[in-house]
Amino acid sequence: MIERNPDGHELPVSDMKGDSMSISYKFPIVTFYSDDLEDSEITYCEGRIKPIRLDREPYEITLEARGYSFHLIFGSQIYGNFLCIPNYQFGCELAGLTNKDWNLHSMLQIDSLLDYEDATAIVWGLELASSFI
Repeated sequence: MIERNPDGHELPVSDMKGDSMSISYKFPIVTFYSDDLEDSEITYCEGRIKPIRLDREPYEITLEARGYSFHLIFGSQIYGNFLCIPNYQFGCELAGLTNKDWNLHSMLQIDSLLDYEDATAIVWGLELASSFI
């Protein structure tokens, strides 16, 4: 049976396989067809996080989405929070892990290999990971 939230979207599913845990989730992607906001479509893609270290900082997970794999290292520092993605040579500041809008904006300010869809998958994955910290 698939569990759903009040909006009808599927809830994260955990798969236990030996010593590793894998958590799947859905994240929205908005496609704009013109400058008119009503001329857009929201689709949902699937992502998966695999915790590496969530018992102490810096936290580490592997996030898989859209055929890509991201090694995320994140935590706090003297001026706030941070995110590093070593396999993409990427780093940025974060607000709280559940602040998807601010974090998405922070990630997209950096000139990097990450696009809107990748950044969206990552901010939704970070929010999910925060519930295990």
